[in-house]
Amino acid sequence: MVPGKESYDDWLDCRGFGFSGINSYFPHMSSEWKDLVKEKIKDEDLDADSVYCLREEDACCVIGSKKSSFVLSGVGNR
Repeated sequence: MVPGKESYDDWLDCRGFGFSGINSYFPHMSSEWKDLVKEKIKDEDLDADSVYCLREEDACCVIGSKKSSFVLSGVGNR
């Protein structure tokens, strides 16, 4: 929990990461969410390459103000 950011409305004025050309992250991805992610990509008219699905064993690392990132992938196949 972040102090002062306890509810959804508290986060509305916050900007996202905005790095690496990736528009959306889907954390805690598992096979049960696959159809929902495809549906959201279509509904929001997103480029599938701009959405990154992070599984439990994945980590996204952000390097300071350079706004660069990389993803480390753990056990399992993509």
